[in-house]
Amino acid sequence: MSGGTFDYKQYAIIEIIEKLEQVLEEQDDSENVQMIIREAIHALKRAHIFAQRIDWYLAADYEAESLYKRLAEDLAELENL
Repeated sequence: MSGGTFDYKQYAIIEIIEKLEQVLEEQDDSENVQMIIREAIHALKRAHIFAQRIDWYLAADYEAESLYKRLAEDLAELENL
């Protein structure tokens, strides 16, 4: 799939997720701060899924039906993690 509609900036979201996961591993923040960071990671993962799937749709890599199907599959997989 080619994509490129957003100049591949959706991959910056992955970099933020990785940094936040590193923060969780390395720092001994309060439980409340850790919960907020975990919520942020989850929200960013959702944002990446939406950005990626819409990018591929807008780049004409697939039709609307594929967008619906793949988006639903990706979001369901995320919720099952």
